[in-house]
Amino acid sequence: MKRLIPIFTLMFIAISASAQSDTLYISLPKGEIAKFAVDQIYSMGFIPVTSQGDFPTEDDSTDLLWVNPAERPKLLLEAAGRDCGKELGAHIEIEDYQYDEIADFTKELVKGCSTEYQKYNKVYSWIRNNIKYEYTDNKPYTVFTQKKGICQGYADLLTVMLHSLEIPCITVNGFIPEGGHAWNYLNADDHWYMSDPTNGFKFDIDDVASYQNRFNVTAIQASLFEDEYCTYNYYNQTLNVESFKSGNSVVYVPYSVNGFKITSVNPTKEDSKDIKELYLGKNIETLDIDGNTFGINLRYKSIEIVEVDPNNSYMSSSHNVIYKGDQMYLVAPAAKFVQVKPIKLDKESKLKNLEKLECIVFESGTERLDAYVVEYCPNLKKAYIPEDTEVDQNAFSNVHPDFEIIRGEYDGEYD
Repeated sequence: MKRLIPIFTLMFIAISASAQSDTLYISLPKGEIAKFAVDQIYSMGFIPVTSQGDFPTEDDSTDLLWVNPAERPKLLLEAAGRDCGKELGAHIEIEDYQYDEIADFTKELVKGCSTEYQKYNKVYSWIRNNIKYEYTDNKPYTVFTQKKGICQGYADLLTVMLHSLEIPCITVNGFIPEGGHAWNYLNADDHWYMSDPTNGFKFDIDDVASYQNRFNVTAIQASLFEDEYCTYNYYNQTLNVESFKSGNSVVYVPYSVNGFKITSVNPTKEDSKDIKELYLGKNIETLDIDGNTFGINLRYKSIEIVEVDPNNSYMSSSHNVIYKGDQMYLVAPAAKFVQVKPIKLDKESKLKNLEKLECIVFESGTERLDAYVVEYCPNLKKAYIPEDTEVDQNAFSNVHPDFEIIRGEYDGEYD
């Protein structure tokens, strides 16, 4: 959230303030009092602090949590339009010469077809009649040339073949009664269809009742929406921030996009190296999949500051650390300074691989620092630890050669 600029800490050593009307009284050392008009303070360059800052406000967008899971892809794809299926999914591995060979074959295959749906149906039938279900290298070209593969190979090959015909097609992943599965959604003649080339199912997307009990999409392998700050996808059954766009050092994740509530920030691709500060509103419910916040940690290591709206009921933040309940959830990957609440701290902590971290403060009430609480923080030079906190001899591993532990209360003088 917004902060006072650094000169504030240089001007005043011990500060206590109270606002009365438009006047601010600030106590200085030796009992002296400085009196300023509030407007005069702001004119010096200080930023007024508000309780809400720039966190997004709630709107009447659709929360996918309350939508039938089988209907979510329909709503999202129809809102996104044909453009969201024009690019090959980033997960598809194919060389240019391989793509060209498949494209030449596909264009010859559909000669005589006049509509996009007829072309799709021709390609779908060819895959059904020629690809054998067998475990092998599942890349589209291998499936195409060796005529065998499993569901991911079937779906990705359909995506590539239709893409070569300029028919938007997307691979999706999820579950069917038999287990994990991959299949497709495609847009033919400006209408969306669902297609499972592995098992021989195809449906009009509007006919949700016919497929809702069999197909449960967990991830759509395509960018659905974008704004000036982020791109968004459907990932882990949530509307998710897929990437942060270049050119923005500060990002406040919006409450919604294209009429849908954003509930997840777990980037699945890297874009910006500019982002320094990340602010999450009360709409954000998760940053992870299966408890691992790798999306931010691995793809956006430039983030120095993270903060969560105080009204968020799923997580909280303090001094560049995000918590879920009494568990550390995420530490800003490029933070130089962090202050940790008095929680249980063991080798599962998130205080690892923080290359920029220079100083860490453990708050009063911290009972113990187990072995390997802090690891692979090569620039960490100082750790402030309460006098009564037990510290395992291996609590700090792979830190700066000049690292020192300072016992006692943090004095707030870290530079």
